[in-house]
Amino acid sequence: MKAAFKHFDEETIAASESAWKVESKAAGMFPAEVEQVFAWTRAHATLTDNEIAYGIFFDDIAEAFAIVEVVITQKSSKSKLIKMLKLRLRPSLEAEVYAGNLGSYERALTCYSEAFFGLYKLRGADKHAVLKFYGRSNEQLNFLKSLVGALKKRAKGHDFRMDGRWLVIEPLKAV
Repeated sequence: MKAAFKHFDEETIAASESAWKVESKAAGMFPAEVEQVFAWTRAHATLTDNEIAYGIFFDDIAEAFAIVEVVITQKSSKSKLIKMLKLRLRPSLEAEVYAGNLGSYERALTCYSEAFFGLYKLRGADKHAVLKFYGRSNEQLNFLKSLVGALKKRAKGHDFRMDGRWLVIEPLKAV
């Protein structure tokens, strides 16, 4: 399955919200939390107060497998700071991950990877942009820590480091 990091529209918000509500009930989660997530997503389908919602979608399925909460701020007149505050997996996927289903674990990793590369592309022509990814849960933090080592081996010209619970990616400064 091919994953895509993309904007929400009213159709994808409605389809995702409907599916997530059904899944949250089936998984014994709280549907009210899903309502709060989608109220925020709907309000941030476009950049609002420096925040925007992105979805991770597989193939051409209208329902998001993850919602990514992003903050974009101007660090200085020459660069910006792009932060991934949260990545929320859809309830059925999260339940399968916690149950130890290896296929769902792979799909969850794909969601995180797609969010990472989507944010990297968001910096666009601003090669001075600093990217930050927050490890909200211990699982997310461990994933980010393992990602640092892999990135250092593959990508040149950037500093990859953990700063507390944040994975920070910053362009190396010319000397």
